[in-house]
Amino acid sequence: MSKDDRLTFEQLLDESRRFGRDDFVINLGGLVEDVSDMLSSELAQGALIQAREFIDHHGQEPLQNGMSRLQVLTFGDSGNAPELTDGKVAAVDGTPVLPLQKYSAGQALCVGIGSRSYTRLLDDVLHGYTSKAIMEDLQRARNEDIKSFLRRVQDGIYSISQTAYMRYFEVQHAMEVPEPLIFCDGTLVYEWLSNQYRGRELYKDFLRRKQAIGIIKSTKDSVFMSWFGRALVRGEVFIFETLYDHIADMARERNTRSGSSEAPQWESDVEFVALAKKVYRGVFKPAEKYFGFECHADHLDPMLRIMASDCQMNLPGHEIPFLLNEVDREIRRFFKAEMVQMRIGEQLSVDSENLFFEETGEREFR
Repeated sequence: MSKDDRLTFEQLLDESRRFGRDDFVINLGGLVEDVSDMLSSELAQGALIQAREFIDHHGQEPLQNGMSRLQVLTFGDSGNAPELTDGKVAAVDGTPVLPLQKYSAGQALCVGIGSRSYTRLLDDVLHGYTSKAIMEDLQRARNEDIKSFLRRVQDGIYSISQTAYMRYFEVQHAMEVPEPLIFCDGTLVYEWLSNQYRGRELYKDFLRRKQAIGIIKSTKDSVFMSWFGRALVRGEVFIFETLYDHIADMARERNTRSGSSEAPQWESDVEFVALAKKVYRGVFKPAEKYFGFECHADHLDPMLRIMASDCQMNLPGHEIPFLLNEVDREIRRFFKAEMVQMRIGEQLSVDSENLFFEETGEREFR
């Protein structure tokens, strides 16, 4: 933890306000007012003004491909994108078939993947992937201290990203479908996978073969997207950084916090670095709510036009492309996590009552 982190945490502690049971019953301990005051504070409004000034100042700066960083698009006019009704655009999405399951001997992964276009239903392409990370190398385990062995097991279990696993197979799926234009749910390039050789190779192949845009529904994980998005006027699109800028800044931040000077693995991959410098990140505001996106420079013009044309303007707060809304709804309806969890519990109880009580979450007994 850095000095700044300690100061921030200590400040958080010092400014905490204790409340009692009666206060919580009357006004929820003042929590609602705290959130409202924070969001409407002078500091927050000042930051919003500065974000707009930044957009206006840099908006006309050209990107490498000559496009302006700030644009105004017509959202919701399907006539601007005949590629949609021609069935050339597919939306790809995935969902965990069950929440990440961590067991004493490993973790279980299972995701469902699907896609659809205006002329092809989700049922035509729908499948899942399942895998497990288990304790291996038993001979090595016998030759080392049990605590050392179990630490290796713990590192293995907790170092796996379920979202990265799902995003990997979403991209693989996008390359298998016939449509040349792809709407991805979330970022176009998932950052965790950029530090994996298999992930980088997948993205390089994907963006050689397909034109794609990633639509980021929730921007809360990106301060830049959140504030620039809030500062946009309805109908505007603002491009503020490249993927390379983003992951390089994140890597520097992690190194600063950890005191490390080690370069990320992707820095040595010249081809991926060149790719990351051509993937742009930005925000768009169809109506009252803003969203983020990532798109390769070579695909930016057509994919922004198609994305804007497919936005659902009759769905306030969720105006993202119709195809993404549909595939998200259908895939979640098909893959039912509750059924899978129940079957796992039944199997554990058959194998051993001890296993059932040891491996089943405490919440399931409440």
